[in-house]
Amino acid sequence: MRTPDEVRRTYDRLTAALDRRPLPDPGGFVLDGNALREITRVGLYLDGSFPSTAELWQEVAAAVSGSALTFRGAAVGPLPVDCRAPVDRIDPHGREAA
Repeated sequence: MRTPDEVRRTYDRLTAALDRRPLPDPGGFVLDGNALREITRVGLYLDGSFPSTAELWQEVAAAVSGSALTFRGAAVGPLPVDCRAPVDRIDPHGREAA
């Protein structure tokens, strides 16, 4: 189990690492610090997105530490929610409300 301080330090470490060196995904998506911030923000909005958000953090941690040969982006796409939609316009299924 992680403490809130450990989670915050991990988040700060990952976003800082991605700010310095974004990770390209073979599918064309580039994950930088701002993208991880937004994916995390949106992922924490819906309880059902917690597992995929945690999986993404684990994959990013492996990639930035050098323990993964490449960033697969498996947890990035498809995203559980539309990250371009304002959070107050996302329906319970993670889609932008009309």
